[in-house]
Amino acid sequence: MTTPDTNPTSTHSTGSRRVRANGDGTVYQRKDGRWEAAGYVLAAGDTRKRIHVYGTTRKEALALLTEKVAASNRGIAPPAQGSVAAFLTYWLETVAVHRLRENAHTRYTACVRLYLIPGLGKKKLAKDVRTWLDQLRTTCQCCARGLDAARDQPQCCAAGNCCRKRLSPLTLAYVHSVLKSALEHAVREEEIPRTSPATSVWAHPDPAASNPSPPKKPARS
Repeated sequence: MTTPDTNPTSTHSTGSRRVRANGDGTVYQRKDGRWEAAGYVLAAGDTRKRIHVYGTTRKEALALLTEKVAASNRGIAPPAQGSVAAFLTYWLETVAVHRLRENAHTRYTACVRLYLIPGLGKKKLAKDVRTWLDQLRTTCQCCARGLDAARDQPQCCAAGNCCRKRLSPLTLAYVHSVLKSALEHAVREEEIPRTSPATSVWAHPDPAASNPSPPKKPARS
């Protein structure tokens, strides 16, 4: 079983005020004020690699490390710099599932499955997603998801008559909120730099409220 690194001789040239309770792994405060936790997790090819996670408090850094180690013990290796789909899947299964209530996690999963992975899944995590969000506003969901094509008798888009079924402002705001939460986690774990074009989504104006509620009845796939 993979466990946090508990080597008491481990050193970091950038750290100070090293604090480590028994079994916690290496946890210490950096010169910039942030806390860093380090440990070993599973990697590709049945190997192990040392990872570093960061938090504004010791508790936050240790919680992030614990999440990584727990996921590793379940055989879920952290994604390398790869696709948005790989990161979102990893984030839902190892991070969001522990931080959200069951109903909220179900809605997040539906949002990722219906909109984010189909639209952004093959893109690299560090790429700009702002353009995609703008395009999503005007995209016909019936065309994009093949809703009419799946009918026995096509009635609109598949018959050459686009119905222009667009997402509501409330759903657009919810998609934005879920994507922002995932990217914030990616930055905290240094999967992408804070200056990455992908983080432009943070400043992207919500088409609805700043703290949108989820749609009551997400569209069926």
